[in-house]
Amino acid sequence: MRGFLRRHLLLSEMTFSPPLRAYYGYGEGEIGESEVMPSLVGDERGWTWTAQIGPRSFIWTRLDFNAGRRPSKKPALSRVQWHKSVRGADVTWRFVPASAGRGYFVAGDAAAVLDPAASHGVLRAMMSGIMAAHVISRVTSGALTENDGVRHYRGWLKSWFDHDVKRLRELYRELDPTPSWAIEALANPTQRFAPSDSESVAMAVPVAGDHAAVRISAAGSAFWFET
Repeated sequence: MRGFLRRHLLLSEMTFSPPLRAYYGYGEGEIGESEVMPSLVGDERGWTWTAQIGPRSFIWTRLDFNAGRRPSKKPALSRVQWHKSVRGADVTWRFVPASAGRGYFVAGDAAAVLDPAASHGVLRAMMSGIMAAHVISRVTSGALTENDGVRHYRGWLKSWFDHDVKRLRELYRELDPTPSWAIEALANPTQRFAPSDSESVAMAVPVAGDHAAVRISAAGSAFWFET
């Protein structure tokens, strides 16, 4: 149930790309004499990433700019046997403007998503969690008002997202032909906005075991946090 807190609070989510889906799989073997790892190869339809992740373990990832198109074939590595299983993930570029509010924080993929070429997914998840904890600590200690903490967190996360979007567009402009959406952002015309009394809604969110929404309480304040 990813995005549980965002959906419960009816938070707006903006998209900056058409629907994108990355497919990936694993294999076993060894690197051929003329093969180089890791490898990122772009073409007119997208890109393919291959890398060695263990002594005899390999991974491939394919992003096709046509989100509905599954890979017709796997990367050709002479000494690697790819497993039949192919998995996929929604990597449409998207961002939650209200990533923090009275009584809640969203972080990681719950707050912002870019495709794997951005190469910052795990780092953003860790750093946004650390920043949220830092802001919560400052608020509960009285060093920062909750409203200022919300503005600080939102601005920090948006600045990072905008920076990565710019770098990804620059990368995709090197493809021939360049995807039209890589030049200009696409704003989602259908946005859902949080209720004005988001604090009372946030406090009513239940904790379930199948998603990463947790309640943090300190010094008389309570925050919901989701990654």
